[in-house]
Amino acid sequence: MKGENKKLGKKELKKLETIEEAKEYSAKLKEFCSRRTCDPKYKANWTDENAFCGHSEIIALLIQERFGGQVCMGHVEETGETHYWNEIDGKEYDFTKEQFTTPVHITFESNLTKEDMLKSKEFQIRYINFRSLVHKFQ
Repeated sequence: MKGENKKLGKKELKKLETIEEAKEYSAKLKEFCSRRTCDPKYKANWTDENAFCGHSEIIALLIQERFGGQVCMGHVEETGETHYWNEIDGKEYDFTKEQFTTPVHITFESNLTKEDMLKSKEFQIRYINFRSLVHKFQ
């Protein structure tokens, strides 16, 4: 089976030893966030100081690819905006929550697969561009 995965170009998930590993990875990913890779709906709000703005979908998917778990999708009650976070080993983690300048309430809607997320052509392009930047410098 292992050889089969290699043949298909799949890599094994990195086992998450501590949540600090995922936090460190998320902090590294933040370095690649830019207005260019931001969700178009949030480009006007994106700043260097609020680098995660418009990136929760991409960050959640990259965390899931590396450490497993689920990508969760929900809505910010105060604004109706869509937001994404991770569930790993039965616990929820929002690696991009610092983008919210005030406390917000987010209601869970569903878990998404990578295939679900990549159905959007616009997201697919942003994701591929972002992921290639990250992999180029790792």
